[in-house]
Amino acid sequence: MHRTLVAIAALLASAAAFAGTATLSWTNPTLYTDGSALTLASINVYRGTSATGPWTKIGSVAESSATPITTYTDATAVAGTTEYYYVTALDAAGNESAPSNIASKAIPPATPNAPTGLKITGATG
Repeated sequence: MHRTLVAIAALLASAAAFAGTATLSWTNPTLYTDGSALTLASINVYRGTSATGPWTKIGSVAESSATPITTYTDATAVAGTTEYYYVTALDAAGNESAPSNIASKAIPPATPNAPTGLKITGATG
């Protein structure tokens, strides 16, 4: 039986990120749109290069009623770019919710390595 899940609310991309990472957090839905109780099976995470896509599914997190999953860290974000994300919820029957709101994150550029092997020449002291 197809049931409609309530979309995940309040997707946020964290303010603190390392080059190549972004951490997302959200509030899980607890009801179907008809008001009946929902037991989540998993959360899908999608990433895009703009607020309008194109979108790629980058992860799926199995849900646990004992410890609800409400965060995901994207360790494959491209340093020096802005990444866009949304998440969806799935129930045990495989029904997928509508997308959450879109969150964006400016991913810091990679920090260059410190130079090595430097020598001071011609100095007198």
